[in-house]
Amino acid sequence: MRAEFLWEVFTDTGAPEAYLLFKDAGRAQQSVRKAEHGLPDDAGACPPDNRI
Repeated sequence: MRAEFLWEVFTDTGAPEAYLLFKDAGRAQQSVRKAEHGLPDDAGACPPDNRI
């Protein structure tokens, strides 16, 4: 399903399941875009406490 459709379903119904599906669809689209451009899936290593 397209992320835009899932967002519309969420805003119309308020169903949390629709939001979770929307979020997963967005991640999948982002992953495909990264693969098309040859970018890695992760941003790299971060410190354990996420500080700079």
